[in-house]
Amino acid sequence: MKIIELYFNPKAKKEVVYDSFIFEPENAQEKNLGNLYIAGEFTNVLPQNSKLLNDLAKIIKTEYYTENNANDLTPKRSELNLKNGLKKANQFLTQKTNKGNTSWLGNLNFVAISLNDFILNFTKIGNIKILLLKTDYSLDENDEPSVEIIDIGTNLEFQNTKTCSSETFGNIATGMLSPNDKIMILTNDAFNFFQKKNLIKELTTTNEEKELKKIFAKYQKDFSGISGVCLLMFSDSAQKNAKKTAKEYFQSFIFQIKKIGFQLTQIKTKISSFSKQKKDTPPIEVPPEKSPLARTEKKAFSMIFNTSKKVDVKKTLLSAFILISILILGSFIFQKQEKQNIETAMQILKEIESKTMKAENALIFKDEERARLLFQEALEDISAISIEKSPIKDDVLALKNTIEQAMSPIYNMEKINEPSLFFEFTEQGFDPQKLIVKNSIIYLSNPSENDIYKIQEQKPLLINTNETNKLSYNLNDNILFFSDTNQLSLLENNEISKTITMEFPYSDFNPQYVSSFSQNLYFLDSNKGDIAKSIFDKNETKLEIKIWLNPKTKKPIAAKSIAVDGNLWILTQDNKIDRYHNGEYKETLDLNFFPVLENPSKIWTSSALPYLYILEPAKNRIIILNKNGEIIKQFQSDKFNNLKDFTVSMNGNKIYLLNNSKIFQITP
Repeated sequence: MKIIELYFNPKAKKEVVYDSFIFEPENAQEKNLGNLYIAGEFTNVLPQNSKLLNDLAKIIKTEYYTENNANDLTPKRSELNLKNGLKKANQFLTQKTNKGNTSWLGNLNFVAISLNDFILNFTKIGNIKILLLKTDYSLDENDEPSVEIIDIGTNLEFQNTKTCSSETFGNIATGMLSPNDKIMILTNDAFNFFQKKNLIKELTTTNEEKELKKIFAKYQKDFSGISGVCLLMFSDSAQKNAKKTAKEYFQSFIFQIKKIGFQLTQIKTKISSFSKQKKDTPPIEVPPEKSPLARTEKKAFSMIFNTSKKVDVKKTLLSAFILISILILGSFIFQKQEKQNIETAMQILKEIESKTMKAENALIFKDEERARLLFQEALEDISAISIEKSPIKDDVLALKNTIEQAMSPIYNMEKINEPSLFFEFTEQGFDPQKLIVKNSIIYLSNPSENDIYKIQEQKPLLINTNETNKLSYNLNDNILFFSDTNQLSLLENNEISKTITMEFPYSDFNPQYVSSFSQNLYFLDSNKGDIAKSIFDKNETKLEIKIWLNPKTKKPIAAKSIAVDGNLWILTQDNKIDRYHNGEYKETLDLNFFPVLENPSKIWTSSALPYLYILEPAKNRIIILNKNGEIIKQFQSDKFNNLKDFTVSMNGNKIYLLNNSKIFQITP
């Protein structure tokens, strides 16, 4: 690993001070902690604060390499030591403020980084950049390596941040580097220049000293117009003579290379324990008369003395001793087994924490696919831990909550505190279960009721159909209701205008779900796994319904819902989505999102929209997928506590959700 320190015209601005600091291990113990890199800029400097950067660097370095802390060999130690150093720095700045020295507030730009076996811990305050320069050389020889530049300083919110005791230095982020990665720290003036000249991308393409010198040489004349500092950290190649003087390169800035005292050869996994450390509790001394053993003995002797038979006291004492021994041995075995269970759970917990850290690290490097897989694996591992009445229960639940919070933005979860209320049904004696919305007019029905309510301009109108409305549907602006007596009713002008008899393919065909495409109606008999089809014509008096599903193809037995857009989509019993076409099963969508789909109740789609919509009352959410099964958006709210039905406007701009007697409206 090499470090390049670049100082651009240090004396150009008298009111600005900047510096960088490279701290290397000085002994074997410190080597366990890795290296510490610091860079800072102080603007609008007053004389009393001219040495502030040096003071802060010294404080952080002293605490970071404290001998007592260096004995711990775990990767966690570097992070904790950096955090302790920042706490000391906070205390130092607080003391200055308490003495009336507040001129540093708002003028301090500062970065501190620790690097230990590719594990990176860092923090920043103010207007200073931390860039990760990633180069992928895994392409063909004739292809240019792919380059990615990531401002990881802006991604601290994605990390498992640890908040310090003061507001100055607050967050520490943790990640892992790859062998070809570079880290670049730039003060604001230098960053703007590098960005304008596209110099950052050029520096990403090589780790060779000669190539880097050529790149810098191209801009030698331009450097005279900027002031600031740059730290560039990159992998150590076969470079021997690293140190040079400023005059050998450029007159307008200092160029210095320092070699780190050890070679980074492997990636270690961060393992941190969420378990609470408990002090050993001294045993409670029980007086003999209150001792469990004494109670057992007294009870045993009481039984002896209360019997009228002649008893062999020696045999009885022996039996009591054996019984007590068995109880004590059983208790010991139970405690030993319990301890083993806890140790096993703790080991699993550490592995989960390791996966979580890797996932968080993938997020900082914008590798969402890897983050998804790792987070999902971590949650699956958590579900395998039995935590009921376990001393690590709180730790497991806290880790689970952390993972779920980190996963929500990856899977486009939007939590709505106060969803928009479109209408609230207040009529007594009617419990709405099904919802149709047509041109802002609402139709509410209940499969066990004859009545239908039409709501227009917030006013409910009662319509009686004389039949229980088992199914309801909106087909090309035709409001249809299906009864148990195989009657299809057409609602027009606030009354049933026509009743059509449905002729099913066999006598006990019993559809539970209906959908449509063009003028075709599709009926699903979930019990038998049959799908039937009919062309709807409101001018006819009979509706002939024929089996659509090929009898040799996969049957959707116990399916939960149906939707048609040219393809026929089935929400299956095992919470998957099957696609059918021309009467044949075609595929099952791979639903890879979080939270996992566990108990959805309805699927909806339209040929005019590119999405599938899934309602899951158990998790208070509605999900929008593309038709490959990839997540587009999720909406979740605590107010969605009894979702019954939903529909979507034909242009997809509104989603209407029936929850209890309220209809909420969402704008995707």
